Amino acid sequence: MTKRIELFNEVMRLENDTSSRNYQDALLRRARVYAVQKKYDLALADYDGIDYVTTQCRYSESLYGERGDVKFALGDLHGAIADYSETTVYSARYNRGFAYEKLGETEKAVADYTVAIENAIEFKKRFPTWRRFASAVPREGCADPHLITLDELKEIRDRLLAEESF
Repeated sequence: MTKRIELFNEVMRLENDTSSRNYQDALLRRARVYAVQKKYDLALADYDGIDYVTTQCRYSESLYGERGDVKFALGDLHGAIADYSETTVYSARYNRGFAYEKLGETEKAVADYTVAIENAIEFKKRFPTWRRFASAVPREGCADPHLITLDELKEIRDRLLAEESF
C-alpha cells in the first residue's frame, strides 16, 4: 500500500492544477488507501480536499458515504450523519441509522433502518447475491461486526422498536 501512496503523491506533485481530473482521482484513491489503513485523519484530510461538485459526477454518491464512514470512525457522528444525508446509497442509510442509534436518537435510527431494509430487499431482487451492509464501525453482537446481514438489521430495528414502546 505504501507504493500506492507514493504513486498517488507523485501524480499529485506532477499536476499543477489541483482541480484537474488526475489530481482529484489521485487524491480520492489516496483517501481510500488511508481509510483501509485506518489512518482516518489522513483519509479525512484527503476527502475534504476533493472537489465534490466535479468529482461527484464521476463517482456518484458514494463519496459522501465514504467520507461519512471516516467521520464515523473518528467519532464525529454529527458530521457522519450530515455526509450520509447527501447520499441514497443503502449502506449509508444503515450507517446513518447506526450513528443516530449511538446518539440515542432511536426514532431516527429506526426510520433509517427501515428504509435500509426496504432498499436492500429491492436491491436483492435485482442482485440476488447481495448479502450484507458494510458497517462503518464494528457492531458488536453480529456474526461479522463489519458486515451486517439483512436479518440482523431487522432484529436490531425490531429490538429498538420494542425498547421505544416502553
